[in-house]
Amino acid sequence: MEVEDIIKALEEKTITKKVACEELGLTTPAGNPQYKKLTEFLENYTTRKKVDKKLRAKKRKEAFSDREVAEMITMYLRGDSFTDLSEHFYRSVQVIKNRLEGVGALLRRTVAPDMTEYSCSNPPEFVQYENPLLLPEECVVTSHAQGSLVWSARYGQLAKIIKEVQPGVYRIFMSNEAQRKYAYQPTEELGYLGHLEKLGVEFKLVTNESY
Repeated sequence: MEVEDIIKALEEKTITKKVACEELGLTTPAGNPQYKKLTEFLENYTTRKKVDKKLRAKKRKEAFSDREVAEMITMYLRGDSFTDLSEHFYRSVQVIKNRLEGVGALLRRTVAPDMTEYSCSNPPEFVQYENPLLLPEECVVTSHAQGSLVWSARYGQLAKIIKEVQPGVYRIFMSNEAQRKYAYQPTEELGYLGHLEKLGVEFKLVTNESY
C-alpha cells in the first residue's frame, strides 16, 4: 500500500495501526509493531506534503533562474530521474521536461525503443548502441574541436574528443566511471554541449591519462 492509502485507511478505520506498521516496515526484528515510529513517520510525511504543496504553488509563479536550469541539467545528465528532479525543484515533471527540451538538453533516452527485433537477452546498453537517439537541434554541428566535451548519442553518455581520424569521424573517450574506453563515432552522433556550458552547466570529465 502507498502511504496515502495507509493514511486514508487509518482514518476510515479499515486497517489497524498494527497493519499500518507492517505495511511500512515499522516493526522490530521480532515482528512487533513500533507504534511510536508510526506516529512520527506519519507526522513527518504530512508535514513534508504540506511544505511540498506550498513550495510547488510558489514555484508555479516563478520563472526558472539560470542557476536552477544549470543544476537541473547537471542532475539530469548524471542520471537522476524526472521524478527526482520534480521532488528536488518542486516543479512538475512535464514542466521540467519542457524546460530541458527548450534549451536543447534532452539527451537521455526516456522511452524504451522497439524491442521486437531484439532478443530478451540483449542488455539496455546494446539497445542504446543499436538505436542512438536523434540529437536536439542545438547539439548538431558539422565538426568538433579536439579536447572538447560532447554527448555520445550511441553510448548515451559524456565523452571527450581525442582527434578526428578521418573526415567526420572522431576518436572519443568515454567519460563515465562505469564505462571508460575509447570508441569511434561520426559527427552526427556526437552532440555539441557549448550551449549548455553557457547556461552554467558543469561537466565532470574522467581523465583518460591511464588509458
